[in-house]
Amino acid sequence: MTNSSPASEFDVYFVRSGEERYVFSSLASAKRPDGISLLKIHSSGLLDVSERREADRILLRDAGLSISSYLQDRHYIPRLVLSSLLFLAVYLFLSLAVRDPIPLVDELAAASVCTILFWIWSMKRDSTAALSGKLMLELTQKVKDALVVNDDFLGDVEAYMYDIQRRYSQLELCNLLAEGRGLPLFTGELPDSFTQILFSYLEGHDGRTMRFLSLLEKRRRDEKKTAAMLYTAAGRREIDLSLVCFLYSISIK
Repeated sequence: MTNSSPASEFDVYFVRSGEERYVFSSLASAKRPDGISLLKIHSSGLLDVSERREADRILLRDAGLSISSYLQDRHYIPRLVLSSLLFLAVYLFLSLAVRDPIPLVDELAAASVCTILFWIWSMKRDSTAALSGKLMLELTQKVKDALVVNDDFLGDVEAYMYDIQRRYSQLELCNLLAEGRGLPLFTGELPDSFTQILFSYLEGHDGRTMRFLSLLEKRRRDEKKTAAMLYTAAGRREIDLSLVCFLYSISIK
């Protein structure tokens, strides 16, 4: 899958986990949102109306993030040059026109404040420019036209997480994860594109889950403390234990 070249196709993965619905994609980090030609939503089956609405909502949110980042990066060099010139202009003007008891300090402070305010203003202006609106309209249409593709491996992923939820209580799952043994392993085959997008998406959108995964992989805490932390986070709905089990299972293969 290409995700930064012109006329590129983007893969989106829709995964069900109990009451949770996940939409994994690299759309939010797309380098060229103006070059997306097609979105493909991979799923274990057809999406019902509410599922498609949820997928569209998340993709539109990610599209907005991608456009904002793209416009800010595009104008970074001109903004940097203008900010530098503004800093020098304010500094020289105050140095020549204003006498103060402490040379340099007031001039540097005023020039810095003006430069920071200009930088913030120019970033906001970029994100609301006409180009932003045009790109958002185009991506909104791409999201509405996204194709749904059925993939059997996603059915295996969902079946694994459903089985985990059905067979074990939250406390049992926390203990199995903390001990690092006894947890059923996911035995299905996964495309590289799916695993890359999955981990990349979670690193950018679900840091808590990824921190727990790192903790489980490195085994830096005692088992009882790790289990207690997992149980507390799951009770607060900060993490999805079935998703953590799946991630841990495929990470230790």
